[in-house]
Order: sequence, then structure tokens, then C-alpha cells
Amino acid sequence: MKIDEFQAKQILSQFWRPIPRGEVASNPYEAYEIASPIGWNCRCKAQIHAGVAERGWGKACIHAGEAEELAGKMIGMTLVTHQTGPEGRKSKTVLD
Repeated sequence: MKIDEFQAKQILSQFWRPIPRGEVASNPYEAYEIASPIGWNCRCKAQIHAGVAERGWGKACIHAGEAEELAGKMIGMTLVTHQTGPEGRKSKTVLD
């Protein structure tokens, strides 16, 4: 079964597991809207089916404008890991 991090969080929350807050954005404006109430300390992470959480595909954001900028760069980028093979996978969403 292949699921994104945000999907795993949804499943775990149904079983009363504590999970870090996070929402999915499919465009830079959505990332801005999600990050705005969080304030100065958020993270923008590309979402693909390849277990890249520990591989640095997430970046810390100082403010909502930076989250918007990072999302614009991450959405549509091709991420290559040992799990994707040399062709990689394209990120369609980010987790804020």
C-alpha cells in the first residue's frame, strides 16, 4: 500500500494517536493560507510515494510568504530516491 504522509496522519488520527498538525496544499496560494495562522515556524514538505521524509525534501519556513514560495518550487519538481528509480516521481502536493 502506498500512501502519502498526510494520508497516514488521517488514518492515525482515527485511532486517537497524537500526530503533528499538517494540511495539504496543491498550489502555492493554499500553502500560504495554511501557513498564515501558524506564524513563523512551519515546514513545507514535498509529498510523493517514496519515503523521502528523512531525505531533506522538507524545508523550514520563517513566514507564510516563504511557505508560498517554497510550495511553488516543490510542486511539480521531480524527486529521485532509491525507491523511485532514476526516473523519479513528480510532487503534486506539499504538506504544511
